[in-house]
Amino acid sequence: MKSNIMKKAYILLIGILAAICACDPTEIKEPDGPSIVNPDDIIIDGKETLEADEQKKKLEQVATKMIDLFPVDEYEDLMEIGAKAVGYGSYIFDEYYDWSELEEAWEDIGESFFTQEEISDTETRYFLYLFLSNCTGIVEFGEYKVSYQESSQTKVIFHEDDGTKWEAEITPKKLKEVYLGEWMSSYYAGFDYDTYEDVWYTEYYDVTVEVPESLTASVTKDGKKLAEVSFSIEHNIGKDGLDIERDHVSFNCEVQLDDIKLNVAKALYDAKKGDIEFAFALYKGDIFVLSTTLSGNARYTLDEDGYIDDWTGSSFNIRSNFLGEIQIEGEFDNVKEMGELLDSYIETERDLERIAGKMNSLFDVTVYYDGTSSKQAAIEFEPMVYHDSYWGDEYWIEPVLVFNDGSRYLFYDYFTEEDFKSLIRKFERMVDNYESMFEDLGEDIF
Repeated sequence: MKSNIMKKAYILLIGILAAICACDPTEIKEPDGPSIVNPDDIIIDGKETLEADEQKKKLEQVATKMIDLFPVDEYEDLMEIGAKAVGYGSYIFDEYYDWSELEEAWEDIGESFFTQEEISDTETRYFLYLFLSNCTGIVEFGEYKVSYQESSQTKVIFHEDDGTKWEAEITPKKLKEVYLGEWMSSYYAGFDYDTYEDVWYTEYYDVTVEVPESLTASVTKDGKKLAEVSFSIEHNIGKDGLDIERDHVSFNCEVQLDDIKLNVAKALYDAKKGDIEFAFALYKGDIFVLSTTLSGNARYTLDEDGYIDDWTGSSFNIRSNFLGEIQIEGEFDNVKEMGELLDSYIETERDLERIAGKMNSLFDVTVYYDGTSSKQAAIEFEPMVYHDSYWGDEYWIEPVLVFNDGSRYLFYDYFTEEDFKSLIRKFERMVDNYESMFEDLGEDIF
């Protein structure tokens, strides 16, 4: 039983680290024009616009550059981290692997995480304390057993047969206890034939966590740093628990993997103002690869059970930039209403045209190239009708690409496999190369 608990705890830790690495401090820095310029590139100058077919070449040009930025032979060390994690994960969870030393330490740590109280035959209250300050110590994985040493550090070490030493260390700073509130779940427990009533079992969860003001995590191989995550968070959560109608939370994060850097310059939600912000960017060395920024406003109200009852003011602006060559900008005036329109039942062609027209009035998505202000293409919703003498007519709306020459294309008609054949093959070769390297590295572990 303890072994299963350790497995789940290990998987949970990996999941938390993966979630942190998926986010991203620092300012988003974008170029004024293309990050990479080749002699044969299509470059937009001034107010020039491209025809629909020329834009296919421009899109393929940018996609090809992005693929070429990440050749498989440059990232063997990073692939090795993943292969080692998967390989060692399978190995150390073998039934013969000795976990006894760590299980003993985990029992002491686990007791500080969890308590419960039986309220009645059908009600239980759980108290969860997710405290990083209790998860300290140095854990070393050897060939046959894991060892544990008390320490103020939180570090995991793997030793290979050839003497290679891998270290992963997590360092949280300025920990603060935050009560997130009471969570409740109920489920059907069966029928009571004595009282002739349905029986429901209810569980209550009081959750308190330790939130760091900042946190760093790093992976090194024989002292060489291969990956590092820096994370900071600011919050204003009341004593009564997390309240999405009132609280403020924001964070920044920077992930460095070899020469790849991922920044989330800001991720913010301010319940009082309803403000939402998010901005991230990816760089390879000094080369800007891509970025996305989002800002908007949305206020939530909760029902008496604490679930989201309604949300209003859902307007958003979003902008994505790829290699400084493709910019996609979108304005969404009322996301809630757009969702309701998409879910509405369409009975007649007149209803269809009304919904398509309303959708087009609520959002504006435009494509630009090379940092210029020349509008190259837009996205609109097109009414679609399918006439069937047996089943009757079908109505729906579908997004279409609209170009300056008036031409309109459904996405699957524009991005055809035939037109983008060479790009698809290039991408598939890259994926195959990464898969092959990962498999080869994995075989070397055993």
